[in-house]
Amino acid sequence: MVKVIKKGLETSVQDYPGRIGTLNQGFPASGPMDSWSFRLANILVGNETGEAALECQFMGPTLKFENDRMIAITGANMSPKLDGKKIPLWESIKVKANQILEMEFATIGARSYIAFSGGINSDPWLGSRSTFHKAGVGGIDGKAIQDGQTLPLGKNKIIPKRKITRISQTEESDEKTLGHLLLTARKLAQTQNLEAGFRIVINNGSEGGESVPHLHVHLLGGRQMKWPPG
Repeated sequence: MVKVIKKGLETSVQDYPGRIGTLNQGFPASGPMDSWSFRLANILVGNETGEAALECQFMGPTLKFENDRMIAITGANMSPKLDGKKIPLWESIKVKANQILEMEFATIGARSYIAFSGGINSDPWLGSRSTFHKAGVGGIDGKAIQDGQTLPLGKNKIIPKRKITRISQTEESDEKTLGHLLLTARKLAQTQNLEAGFRIVINNGSEGGESVPHLHVHLLGGRQMKWPPG
Protein backbone atom coordinates (compact mmCIF):
# COMPACT_ATOMS: atom_id res chain seq x y z
CA MET A 1 0.00 0.00 0.00
CA VAL A 2 1.06 3.59 -0.65
CA LYS A 3 -0.25 6.62 1.24
CA VAL A 4 -0.80 9.87 -0.69
CA ILE A 5 0.64 12.75 1.34
CA LYS A 6 0.48 15.34 -1.45
CA LYS A 7 -1.40 14.63 -4.66
CA GLY A 8 0.67 16.75 -7.05
CA LEU A 9 -0.95 18.88 -9.74
CA GLU A 10 -2.87 16.06 -11.44
CA THR A 11 -1.77 12.50 -10.79
CA SER A 12 -3.95 9.65 -12.02
CA VAL A 13 -3.98 5.88 -12.32
CA GLN A 14 -3.58 4.67 -15.92
CA ASP A 15 -2.94 1.35 -17.60
CA TYR A 16 -1.99 0.33 -21.14
CA PRO A 17 -3.54 0.19 -23.69
CA GLY A 18 -6.48 1.51 -21.69
CA ARG A 19 -10.19 0.95 -22.30
CA ILE A 20 -10.38 -0.58 -25.79
CA GLY A 21 -13.62 -1.13 -27.71
CA THR A 22 -15.83 1.19 -25.65
CA LEU A 23 -15.79 4.34 -27.77
CA ASN A 24 -19.25 3.51 -29.15
CA GLN A 25 -20.49 3.68 -25.55
CA GLY A 26 -18.96 7.13 -25.05
CA PHE A 27 -15.78 6.03 -23.27
CA PRO A 28 -12.40 6.69 -24.93
CA ALA A 29 -9.38 4.49 -24.31
CA SER A 30 -7.72 6.84 -21.81
CA GLY A 31 -4.36 5.32 -20.77
CA PRO A 32 -0.94 7.01 -20.68
CA MET A 33 -0.08 9.91 -23.00
CA ASP A 34 3.52 8.66 -23.29
CA SER A 35 2.99 4.93 -23.61
CA TRP A 36 6.68 4.20 -24.27
CA SER A 37 7.85 5.72 -20.97
CA PHE A 38 4.90 4.09 -19.20
CA ARG A 39 5.67 0.61 -20.47
CA LEU A 40 9.37 0.92 -19.76
CA ALA A 41 8.66 1.92 -16.14
CA ASN A 42 6.66 -1.29 -15.72
CA ILE A 43 9.40 -3.40 -17.27
CA LEU A 44 11.94 -1.94 -14.85
CA VAL A 45 9.97 -3.21 -11.85
CA GLY A 46 9.20 -6.64 -13.29
CA ASN A 47 5.57 -5.98 -14.25
CA GLU A 48 3.76 -6.72 -17.45
CA THR A 49 3.97 -3.64 -19.65
CA GLY A 50 0.30 -2.74 -19.25
CA GLU A 51 0.03 -2.86 -15.43
CA ALA A 52 -1.62 0.16 -13.79
CA ALA A 53 0.79 2.90 -12.69
CA LEU A 54 0.69 6.64 -11.95
CA GLU A 55 0.79 9.36 -14.59
CA CYS A 56 1.94 12.68 -13.11
CA GLN A 57 1.29 15.89 -15.01
CA PHE A 58 3.65 18.88 -14.58
CA MET A 59 4.15 18.33 -10.81
CA GLY A 60 4.42 14.98 -9.08
CA PRO A 61 3.06 13.70 -5.75
CA THR A 62 4.54 12.93 -2.35
CA LEU A 63 3.98 9.29 -1.35
CA LYS A 64 4.70 7.20 1.76
CA PHE A 65 5.30 3.46 1.35
CA GLU A 66 3.75 1.02 3.80
CA ASN A 67 5.86 -1.95 2.67
CA ASP A 68 8.98 -2.72 0.61
CA ARG A 69 8.61 -2.19 -3.13
CA MET A 70 10.54 -1.78 -6.34
CA ILE A 71 9.70 1.42 -8.20
CA ALA A 72 10.79 3.05 -11.43
CA ILE A 73 10.24 6.63 -12.55
CA THR A 74 10.37 7.50 -16.25
CA GLY A 75 9.32 10.32 -18.56
CA ALA A 76 9.59 13.95 -17.46
CA ASN A 77 12.18 14.90 -14.86
CA MET A 78 10.36 15.95 -11.69
CA SER A 79 13.49 15.79 -9.50
CA PRO A 80 12.43 12.72 -7.47
CA LYS A 81 13.81 12.26 -3.97
CA LEU A 82 13.59 9.35 -1.56
CA ASP A 83 13.83 10.48 2.07
CA GLY A 84 15.32 13.73 0.81
CA LYS A 85 18.00 12.12 -1.37
CA LYS A 86 17.91 12.41 -5.15
CA ILE A 87 17.18 9.21 -7.06
CA PRO A 88 17.69 8.57 -10.78
CA LEU A 89 15.12 8.24 -13.53
CA TRP A 90 14.94 5.19 -15.81
CA GLU A 91 16.25 2.78 -13.16
CA SER A 92 14.87 0.15 -10.78
CA ILE A 93 14.84 1.56 -7.24
CA LYS A 94 14.28 -0.45 -4.06
CA VAL A 95 12.06 1.37 -1.55
CA LYS A 96 11.66 0.27 2.06
CA ALA A 97 8.59 0.56 4.27
CA ASN A 98 7.98 4.06 5.70
CA GLN A 99 10.21 5.77 3.14
CA ILE A 100 8.82 8.88 1.46
CA LEU A 101 9.02 9.69 -2.26
CA GLU A 102 8.83 13.39 -3.16
CA MET A 103 8.49 14.86 -6.64
CA GLU A 104 8.54 18.48 -7.76
CA PHE A 105 7.66 20.51 -10.87
CA ALA A 106 8.84 19.08 -14.18
CA THR A 107 12.06 20.64 -15.46
CA ILE A 108 12.11 18.68 -18.74
CA GLY A 109 8.93 17.25 -20.27
CA ALA A 110 5.36 17.33 -19.00
CA ARG A 111 4.42 13.85 -17.77
CA SER A 112 6.25 11.48 -15.49
CA TYR A 113 5.36 7.87 -14.68
CA ILE A 114 5.74 5.95 -11.42
CA ALA A 115 5.49 2.16 -11.64
CA PHE A 116 5.33 -0.08 -8.56
CA SER A 117 6.23 -3.76 -8.42
CA GLY A 118 2.91 -5.58 -8.50
CA GLY A 119 1.12 -2.64 -10.12
CA ILE A 120 -1.78 -0.59 -8.75
CA ASN A 121 -4.62 -2.95 -7.86
CA SER A 122 -7.59 -0.57 -8.15
CA ASP A 123 -10.95 -1.87 -9.37
CA PRO A 124 -11.12 -2.18 -13.17
CA TRP A 125 -14.04 -0.61 -15.03
CA LEU A 126 -14.98 -1.91 -18.49
CA GLY A 127 -11.78 -3.91 -18.54
CA SER A 128 -9.37 -1.12 -17.58
CA ARG A 129 -8.08 0.66 -14.47
CA SER A 130 -7.39 3.86 -16.45
CA THR A 131 -8.92 7.04 -15.04
CA PHE A 132 -11.40 8.89 -17.28
CA HIS A 133 -11.96 12.13 -15.40
CA LYS A 134 -14.98 13.48 -17.30
CA ALA A 135 -17.07 10.37 -16.67
CA GLY A 136 -15.66 9.76 -13.19
CA VAL A 137 -14.66 6.15 -13.86
CA GLY A 138 -11.55 4.04 -13.35
CA GLY A 139 -8.57 4.81 -11.16
CA ILE A 140 -9.33 5.69 -7.54
CA ASP A 141 -12.97 6.81 -7.29
CA GLY A 142 -12.87 7.94 -10.92
CA LYS A 143 -10.66 10.95 -10.19
CA ALA A 144 -7.06 12.04 -9.90
CA ILE A 145 -5.53 10.86 -6.62
CA GLN A 146 -6.24 12.96 -3.53
CA ASP A 147 -4.36 13.79 -0.33
CA GLY A 148 -4.90 11.13 2.32
CA GLN A 149 -5.90 8.33 -0.06
CA THR A 150 -4.28 4.91 -0.02
CA LEU A 151 -3.26 3.28 -3.29
CA PRO A 152 -3.81 -0.51 -3.29
CA LEU A 153 -0.88 -2.39 -4.79
CA GLY A 154 -0.68 -5.90 -6.18
CA LYS A 155 1.59 -8.69 -5.02
CA ASN A 156 5.31 -7.97 -5.16
CA LYS A 157 7.07 -9.76 -8.00
CA ILE A 158 10.73 -9.65 -6.95
CA ILE A 159 12.79 -7.56 -4.54
CA PRO A 160 16.55 -8.24 -4.33
CA LYS A 161 17.62 -9.08 -0.78
CA ARG A 162 21.11 -7.63 -1.16
CA LYS A 163 23.14 -5.38 -3.40
CA ILE A 164 25.02 -7.22 -6.16
CA THR A 165 28.00 -5.20 -7.37
CA ARG A 166 28.96 -7.42 -10.32
CA ILE A 167 28.13 -10.79 -11.80
CA SER A 168 31.31 -12.38 -10.47
CA GLN A 169 29.92 -11.86 -6.94
CA THR A 170 26.64 -13.67 -7.58
CA GLU A 171 25.71 -16.88 -5.79
CA GLU A 172 23.33 -19.73 -6.49
CA SER A 173 20.70 -17.92 -4.40
CA ASP A 174 20.75 -15.09 -6.98
CA GLU A 175 19.37 -17.33 -9.73
CA LYS A 176 15.92 -15.69 -9.67
CA THR A 177 17.38 -12.18 -9.84
CA LEU A 178 19.61 -13.08 -12.80
CA GLY A 179 16.69 -14.67 -14.63
CA HIS A 180 14.61 -11.57 -13.98
CA LEU A 181 17.32 -9.37 -15.54
CA LEU A 182 17.39 -11.43 -18.73
CA LEU A 183 13.59 -11.56 -19.03
CA THR A 184 13.41 -7.80 -18.52
CA ALA A 185 15.95 -7.29 -21.32
CA ARG A 186 13.87 -9.55 -23.58
CA LYS A 187 10.69 -7.56 -22.85
CA LEU A 188 12.50 -4.29 -23.53
CA ALA A 189 13.78 -5.67 -26.85
CA GLN A 190 10.19 -6.43 -27.83
CA THR A 191 9.03 -2.89 -27.04
CA GLN A 192 11.87 -1.56 -29.24
CA ASN A 193 10.98 -3.86 -32.17
CA LEU A 194 14.35 -5.64 -32.14
CA GLU A 195 12.99 -8.94 -33.49
CA ALA A 196 15.75 -9.03 -36.14
CA GLY A 197 18.34 -9.43 -33.41
CA PHE A 198 19.95 -7.88 -30.37
CA ARG A 199 22.85 -8.44 -27.97
CA ILE A 200 22.87 -8.54 -24.16
CA VAL A 201 26.14 -7.44 -22.53
CA ILE A 202 27.20 -7.65 -18.88
CA ASN A 203 30.46 -5.88 -18.03
CA ASN A 204 32.47 -7.31 -15.12
CA GLY A 205 35.50 -5.63 -13.56
CA SER A 206 37.68 -2.79 -14.81
CA GLU A 207 39.17 -4.84 -17.65
CA GLY A 208 35.67 -5.91 -18.67
CA GLY A 209 34.52 -2.32 -19.18
CA GLU A 210 32.59 -1.97 -15.90
CA SER A 211 32.09 1.68 -14.94
CA VAL A 212 29.04 1.51 -12.64
CA PRO A 213 29.36 -0.61 -9.46
CA HIS A 214 26.06 -2.48 -9.59
CA LEU A 215 24.90 -5.47 -11.61
CA HIS A 216 23.04 -4.47 -14.77
CA VAL A 217 22.75 -5.48 -18.41
CA HIS A 218 23.21 -3.53 -21.64
CA LEU A 219 20.76 -4.17 -24.45
CA LEU A 220 22.27 -3.46 -27.88
CA GLY A 221 20.32 -3.52 -31.12
CA GLY A 222 18.99 -1.59 -34.07
CA ARG A 223 21.96 -2.24 -36.35
CA GLN A 224 23.97 -5.11 -37.77
CA MET A 225 26.45 -6.53 -35.26
CA LYS A 226 29.53 -8.59 -35.90
CA TRP A 227 31.37 -11.24 -33.90
CA PRO A 228 33.81 -10.98 -32.28
CA PRO A 229 32.94 -7.41 -31.19
CA GLY A 230 35.37 -4.52 -31.38
